[in-house]
Amino acid sequence: ITVTNPDGTTRIVETERSAAYQFEGKNYMLSLDPSGYIVTDVDNKKIGLLRATSTNSYIFRGEKSISIGYFDVDGNMVLDTYDDNSDKVTTRTFILMHR
Repeated sequence: ITVTNPDGTTRIVETERSAAYQFEGKNYMLSLDPSGYIVTDVDNKKIGLLRATSTNSYIFRGEKSISIGYFDVDGNMVLDTYDDNSDKVTTRTFILMHR
């Protein structure tokens, strides 16, 4: 995927049609679907959807939140989520698991 950085420069991030990620000791799968990606847990339960935006980022729609996501230079999936109660943005980095 070609990604545009905030400063306007571009970079290539390698992402496959499916990939495994780990966050807080739990494993997740990212799988291509007709509109973007589906995120599932190890039991194949849908956790959320990733949909591409016009700015080379993604909207992640989970059960209880909507986040903005992107893939960093290492292929990790990074989600920034706004918390209405605290008025803060939290960043979660899902680490790409290499095969």
